Amino acid sequence: MSESDTLLDAAPSLSYEGRLVALRAVNRSDFPLLFRWRANMRELHAWSMNRLAPTVEDFAAEMNQVLRQSVLLVGIDRETQRPMGFVQAHNLNPRDGWCRVRVYFEPEYAGEGNAAEACLAFFDRLFETFQFRKIYMELFGPTEQFIGRTLADAFVEEGRLLEHTWHGDRYWDMRLLALYRERWLEVRERTKIILDVAADVSEP
Repeated sequence: MSESDTLLDAAPSLSYEGRLVALRAVNRSDFPLLFRWRANMRELHAWSMNRLAPTVEDFAAEMNQVLRQSVLLVGIDRETQRPMGFVQAHNLNPRDGWCRVRVYFEPEYAGEGNAAEACLAFFDRLFETFQFRKIYMELFGPTEQFIGRTLADAFVEEGRLLEHTWHGDRYWDMRLLALYRERWLEVRERTKIILDVAADVSEP
């Protein structure tokens, strides 16, 4: 068994039930919802460089590969029990101590509040469970809204691809951002009330 397989076996420990949101592992009953998000050309730019709508068959094959190679969790609005988006860790690299993440939330959830709690919980569990040194994320202008300004500012820019992606009526720079463990501990201390309150709510 590879190191990556071992990490994926630990994925259930990333589940979370908090004050505003819950995170749970994806299962096949979620495929219709994920297909709707994947086929939404108006929002696809938020989390994928693929600009082609898939067939159902292509999507099923794509998802099987995603579930084998990454950790994918659905975010649930606890008040309405409505799925609001997903968080994903991919390119897991335990030897060098890093992974990449992508997040997507439907527009009404993007930014602070629900999305912020989901990201906080996900990052916290990635650092705690897998002991990564840093977490990478790729963002360009319009997509920064999906994690909120507070979390976006916690990342350090390590690289920038100039005029890399087309969206709307212009090319945008793609920023390679890193959240370092040391920086995360500072952010975690400032925002811990969110997760601490969420943990109290989830107590039986």
